[in-house]
Amino acid sequence: MERVQSSGGWAALQRDCDALVAQYRGSAFVWSRGDTSLLPPAIAALKPQEVRFYSPTLLGGLKDEPPPPVVRIKIFGSHSTGGHSYPYFGLEVFSGPGGESYRPQPSRGGASGNCYGTYSGVTDKIYEIY
Repeated sequence: MERVQSSGGWAALQRDCDALVAQYRGSAFVWSRGDTSLLPPAIAALKPQEVRFYSPTLLGGLKDEPPPPVVRIKIFGSHSTGGHSYPYFGLEVFSGPGGESYRPQPSRGGASGNCYGTYSGVTDKIYEIY
């Protein structure tokens, strides 16, 4: 919560995710640890491990109905074989109209720390996933 507040709050995070979706509307954006200057400021302030967006038009051919435009931000989580795994925690930010009916789907497969099984709403379009 401190990281979100220091970046301008939930509205700033929504604005930056909407801008990311607009910029990569027909493609994908995948960022993993490193140079945060590549991220919009409110997302970078979260100090994420990973940020992903796959355009619905890019993935539309894989399903009967394309997935919604969602930016997934992994804050922490790590699997450790034979050791102590850190549980997954992140955010899903829906972008565009119609977000009121969107609900995150549990990630499929994956080991503890690399996937999530539940969510809770933060705003109409932002969800904590864990």
